[in-house]
Amino acid sequence: AFFWQAPGSCAPYLVALVLLQLPHTDGVTSMQFRTLFALGAAPALVVLIASLCDMKRDSAGRTSSSARGGNLSKALRDVQHWQTLVGTAGTWFLFDVAFYGTVIFTPTILERVFGAQQTLSSLACRAAFMNMLGILGSGAGLLALPRMGAKAMNTVGLACGGVLFVICMLLFQFWPAWH
Repeated sequence: AFFWQAPGSCAPYLVALVLLQLPHTDGVTSMQFRTLFALGAAPALVVLIASLCDMKRDSAGRTSSSARGGNLSKALRDVQHWQTLVGTAGTWFLFDVAFYGTVIFTPTILERVFGAQQTLSSLACRAAFMNMLGILGSGAGLLALPRMGAKAMNTVGLACGGVLFVICMLLFQFWPAWH
């Protein structure tokens, strides 16, 4: 499931490259923005429709875990569950902050690296290329998963990602003119 984050973050830049080829006329910028925005909302609409269909199936007779009287309150009182939750959710929270922070600030990062003179097309190309590297990394991870196992891969991947983010932060902080 996490594999699709990389293509999903690459798609807007690829669509933008296509939209930037439209002739420069009155209103084209507004149309480009609205098209990109609408296409970005389409996957969420698909998920919403699928969820609504799933809810209709649940109300049609399938028993949910809450209706069976699950042991949620008992599980919440177990200290070992909390340790596991903090360990897994905490590391994934940090990863998500780093991942989505990078995705959101890709244009700013690229401007700092390549300068403010780059065109919107070159910015979109470079951002798409960065995200394609993420697709390759996700594919490599899927190939390595049977050999390494999920726990070892998560541990090594999050540790390597953390080290790389610290290196980037140190370079930016102490050597900002370096490109």
